[in-house]
Amino acid sequence: MNALVSQTSIDALSRVLASVGWEVKFADANVSTGRVDVRFSRNDGRWLHVRRDEIGRTTIETWHRYIAEARASRRAASSDCVDDMFMGRVPAEGIRSALRHVCDYIESNPAPALGPCSRYEIRRALAPLIPAE
Repeated sequence: MNALVSQTSIDALSRVLASVGWEVKFADANVSTGRVDVRFSRNDGRWLHVRRDEIGRTTIETWHRYIAEARASRRAASSDCVDDMFMGRVPAEGIRSALRHVCDYIESNPAPALGPCSRYEIRRALAPLIPAE
């Protein structure tokens, strides 16, 4: 990812993603190793994990987080149990390709009860984060 990304670009990306119920949970890039880790999260529990390792393998994983009530026995107090369900993995040719796939996915999967956002708006907001190859 770009070493210097302006705060205005980050704010613009946050606004566009928020309009469809998504947000960037974390983004980590190590320029020396080429490792990239980005997590996009939707407000109903769906999340995408974009990962690029040191040797250039890039994948996009889709997950869904469920929160259920759990009890050890009838008399025990209940507690919330978090369960992440793996929904799929898609290989990508590079980080640019992976982020294009994320744009398409977010456009096709806005949060329930929120209107769609065009792929063009999402790509334009993500553009400062996409490295030039």
